[in-house]
Amino acid sequence: PGTISNLNEQDPELADFSGGKGSAEDPYRISTAADLVSLSEKCESQYDKYAHSHYIQTADIVMNKVRFCPIGMTEEKAFKGSYDGGGHSISNLSPRLVLGTAYGMFAWTDGAKIKNLKLNDFKNTGSSQNSAALAGYAKNTDISDISIDGPLHFYNLCCGSVVGQMEG
Repeated sequence: PGTISNLNEQDPELADFSGGKGSAEDPYRISTAADLVSLSEKCESQYDKYAHSHYIQTADIVMNKVRFCPIGMTEEKAFKGSYDGGGHSISNLSPRLVLGTAYGMFAWTDGAKIKNLKLNDFKNTGSSQNSAALAGYAKNTDISDISIDGPLHFYNLCCGSVVGQMEG
């Protein structure tokens, strides 16, 4: 009889990102474009588990030609966890504009903490009422040490470079 000591090594589909458990002490590790896309998808499909979790980015990520939907696509499924960029960058992020939502890396946040992140060469594909590179609509959200590099072209109400609209 054999034993399996690490199920995640046996089946990558069972792995949560590049490691971690999503707690403040052991946040999920985001180190690849696939991890970032997975974060968006899991916050949508398994909201209660992933939208309230803690994340740390452990490497610079390049999003060339990667299909990406904003994290927290609706107010009802706003991102409520923490994302620490670890001083790393995300380059060439081009979130898909979803009609009726806010727009940015994070569409909606509520009570979230986002820090230590660089967004380089952000590519906006459109503009919603609440549009920005980092967060379209941020409610009761702590944001610190964010840098945005590259031209932004938003053309609607409540648009900004870091946050489109902030409440609380």
